[in-house]
Amino acid sequence: MDGLIGACIGRLGGDAELKYTTNAKPILCFRAVVQDRAAQERGETPQWLRCAVFGPEAVELVGRLHKGDEAYLEGRLSLRRWTGQDGTERSGLDLVVSRCEPLGQIGRRAPARPAHDAAPVHAAHARPAGEALETDDQLPF
Repeated sequence: MDGLIGACIGRLGGDAELKYTTNAKPILCFRAVVQDRAAQERGETPQWLRCAVFGPEAVELVGRLHKGDEAYLEGRLSLRRWTGQDGTERSGLDLVVSRCEPLGQIGRRAPARPAHDAAPVHAAHARPAGEALETDDQLPF
């Protein structure tokens, strides 16, 4: 990968949106804010990134990136400049994401598992209800 490479942990500013190019290739677009605690305590403005994930990974991530979620983001950075509607010069960072790892997803938005889908107890480890294990030597593992 050529160019300026960056890695950060950011919090999504909105749900990720899946779009398609004219050639029907998927692009997942979202914005992420990055700011460390020290910068926040100094009152510095947080940095917003406009992020894009291309290809099959975009489709895989579409249901996993929601507003407020944190994600590890890695990819190629570029500076974008434009003139705002009020005539002022503005700039922002774009990140073409090569690696995206949602963080803190354990147990969140996971469908509940019905009790009948629970893993079966093997007959070798089963014991009558109410019978307690008295020593560590009796543990089945």
